[in-house]
Amino acid sequence: MTRGMQKLVAGARELGLEIEGWMQERFQIYAELIRSWNRRINLVRLQNEENLFSSHFLDSLWCSRGCELVAVGRLLDIGSGAGFPAVPLKICFPHLQVVMVESQAKRCRFLEEVIDALRLEGCRVIWERSENLARDPNHRETYDCVTARALAALPVVLELGVPFLKRGGHLLAMKGRSIQEELGQSAFAMSVLGVRLERIVPYVFEGEEGRHIVSFVKEERTPEDYPRRAGIPEKRPLLRRGIGGDAVEKKMKCNART
Repeated sequence: MTRGMQKLVAGARELGLEIEGWMQERFQIYAELIRSWNRRINLVRLQNEENLFSSHFLDSLWCSRGCELVAVGRLLDIGSGAGFPAVPLKICFPHLQVVMVESQAKRCRFLEEVIDALRLEGCRVIWERSENLARDPNHRETYDCVTARALAALPVVLELGVPFLKRGGHLLAMKGRSIQEELGQSAFAMSVLGVRLERIVPYVFEGEEGRHIVSFVKEERTPEDYPRRAGIPEKRPLLRRGIGGDAVEKKMKCNART
């Protein structure tokens, strides 16, 4: 067992997860695919094997502290890129029905190869922007959990992710060391989109300053006008009244229909 795998297995055990032999084989194949594709397209910043297995694979598994993944059926990962956290979660929680949304075609091809090579049943990739996919009734308000890793500021992540969630579903935002300012900026978005902050899970890897899993729970239906059209959530985040139109009024009308 390589040092990288040893760190992954030991770290997962501390999270209450046992990475069995067949899972280790899949992680090894996944690592080889990342290294191969990374020479062609910019998937992820690679330092060494230990960094990949710890800072990316194990990091993804920390989502298990954000909500009870054993009780989750459908999981959507926004802006999947190299497949974090969706692929590590699928390996360790094989019951999950996983959809990865990625807007770059080359990364989608990589993810499709990963699914085939790792034989991940109940896992697929959609080449689309999340703002557009959220309008599809087959995806809107149908997921138990939405994940997003290093995607955008929290108000943007909320607008992009919450429309996919069922009531009672969880959005897990994977963030870095400093989150207090983003949390403060998210109050308006939480109010408009009908979610509440459930928990913040801090953790740290050796040589780093720290990371966080920020878990939100959806309590109300998403107003029909959200998310706004592609590109707008990042350009004009839901930070306060006056941004995003008559947000509060639209929320109240939506609630009245339920």
